[in-house]
Amino acid sequence: MEGWGWQSVHDPNVLPKVLERWTASIATGQPFDMDFPLRGADGVFRSFLTRVIPVKDSAGQVLRWFGTNTDISALKQVEEALRDSEKRYRRLFEAAKDGILILDANTGKVDDVNPFLLKLLGYSYDDLCGKYIWELGVFKDIAASKEAFKALQDNEYIRYDDLPLETVNGQRIAVEFVSNVYLVDHHKVIQCNIRDITESKKVKKELRDNRAQLDLALLSAGMGMWYWDIVNNKRYFDGQVCHLLGIDAAAFTGTEDEFFGVVHSDDSAAVKEALARAIEQNVLYETTYRAIWPDGSIHYISARGMLARDDMGQPQRISGIIWDVTERKKAEEQLASEKYLQ
Repeated sequence: MEGWGWQSVHDPNVLPKVLERWTASIATGQPFDMDFPLRGADGVFRSFLTRVIPVKDSAGQVLRWFGTNTDISALKQVEEALRDSEKRYRRLFEAAKDGILILDANTGKVDDVNPFLLKLLGYSYDDLCGKYIWELGVFKDIAASKEAFKALQDNEYIRYDDLPLETVNGQRIAVEFVSNVYLVDHHKVIQCNIRDITESKKVKKELRDNRAQLDLALLSAGMGMWYWDIVNNKRYFDGQVCHLLGIDAAAFTGTEDEFFGVVHSDDSAAVKEALARAIEQNVLYETTYRAIWPDGSIHYISARGMLARDDMGQPQRISGIIWDVTERKKAEEQLASEKYLQ
């Protein structure tokens, strides 16, 4: 660097620091190592790593300086992107509404815990962080021993759809537990995502109980439930519907041909028209048709159903019930015959 003309390519905001460091190196004879922006021929500043070492004589006096400038702007961009990525991950980690537990994949020690998991379980950060997972009673159902953790290491993936965990006060909660192994700076870590499903389990149980009560009520009334998936043109019948239509439930696959194969040919058109009317006019699907059983017997069936649409207003399915009205039809025909004879 003959003279000091090289200063013109420096960022004026950074130049004082560069001069301070360079002057110190000249005074002490120590190597100069610093990264700073330099302006290129296109006028754009880019990051450079500058390294200058002294060449000394046998007496230790500096004869000259030898240095290199390396364009590290691409590296700086990568580092900046990594920092941004880490910041985004940290924000997600801190704000996540699921519990997150980070383990050292080699040792089984807890490296990090997000706030949601601490709140969910009632523990402090120090209660969990730095401990071996098999030492933590809260995870005793998945890591009761080092052997269990070894299986997690070997598989690099594990999932529990309904796992009981115990909070600090002894309360049992149900969670969905999913863990994956991945690399961070060439070091394996295990991320465990933990979602509280306690409330959803309660809701599902209530729905199952309600469905069981509905099924019992329908069965007591001789009714069956069905729905038609319009998008995939697939029909789903419960056991009672199959019984009322004379269909083998074990062999039924839900095709249109299977259904209309048991509907009396003289009634097929009316059934299809009623379905089309429900879709086109948003009205209740309501019709009566004859079902022909494998033994040739004819059974009168009444059917009702309601149309459901998706968020875009497109028809998705018709769900409904059917029941046998054969005896009523016979009574009506008998009454009509008696009136005719009179």
